[in-house]
Amino acid sequence: MNPRWQQTLASRGATLDEAGLAVFPPAPPGAKVLLADLGHLVLIGIEGRDAADFLQNQLTSDVAGLADGQWQWSGYCNPKGRLLATLRLMRLGDRFLAELPRTLAGDLVARLSRYVLRSQVKIAVLEDEAIGIGLAGLEPAVELGTVSPGDHGVAAVDGGFVVRAGQDRWHCYLTVDAAIAAWDRFASRAAPATTGDWMRFDVADGIPWILPATRELFVPQMVDLERIGGVSFSKGCYPGQEIVARSQYLGEVKRRLHVAQAAAALDPGAPVGSAGQTAGNVVASAPAGDGGFRVLAVIDAETASQGNVSATTSGTRLEALRRVHAPAAR
Repeated sequence: MNPRWQQTLASRGATLDEAGLAVFPPAPPGAKVLLADLGHLVLIGIEGRDAADFLQNQLTSDVAGLADGQWQWSGYCNPKGRLLATLRLMRLGDRFLAELPRTLAGDLVARLSRYVLRSQVKIAVLEDEAIGIGLAGLEPAVELGTVSPGDHGVAAVDGGFVVRAGQDRWHCYLTVDAAIAAWDRFASRAAPATTGDWMRFDVADGIPWILPATRELFVPQMVDLERIGGVSFSKGCYPGQEIVARSQYLGEVKRRLHVAQAAAALDPGAPVGSAGQTAGNVVASAPAGDGGFRVLAVIDAETASQGNVSATTSGTRLEALRRVHAPAAR
């Protein structure tokens, strides 16, 4: 993480936890405009003459169809079709940017770099030029002097760019100087929020970030990646493509993504089940803002429909289980 940015956050009232993430005092009850440091996420830059073809042969989504100034969900699988990472893939001209959890970035760069070979592709984690700020309830692009991007859009601003990350929610990636100026500008109208507050939005939206503890646990369909546009079944080969396609067309995916409420936080990867039988795993959990927690978990659909699902080790119940994403239109 960028030391100057961390020092800036500390001078603006944050304390830094053991992972270096900013923790602020609780936002006022009912605060509708929130400002967050996105230190738990990072960008990988993929650029060069062959970048589009390279990514098309590595990722689950249709990279060739990604337009300039747009983003799409995508995944990176091992040869057995199990996800090593999920990412928000953006295209800015001939340059691609992949947003993903910081804890997976180094591993993904190392894995992708093995396959560059003679291709004209450069892959690197971006630190100093891409400080992440999250803003909910206030349109940052307008605040920074440009038009706000539409759904799945990316808009250039002075010092970086703004990504529409969800309903009324944006991610800004800026140089350090631009980020400091933007933070101070936004802070006059927004309440600072911790990483956990921001992760609550991701859980509520059913964003299935893969983390080190969940790596290689799920095929893309288990986390609904195909339902949010992150898998193409008409493009060419990529690692694990045959297994992903077979799972789709033979209807072999019985475990699916659910959201639930819980009385305690559950660790990513923690097994969940019913009647002593494991039926899935936690993807993520985050504070719900009411003293409880909201949980994303991959659970066997039949088990989930019967209720009475709990974490295998702690016994914490998963209440109000429901599917997150509707089936894709055919």
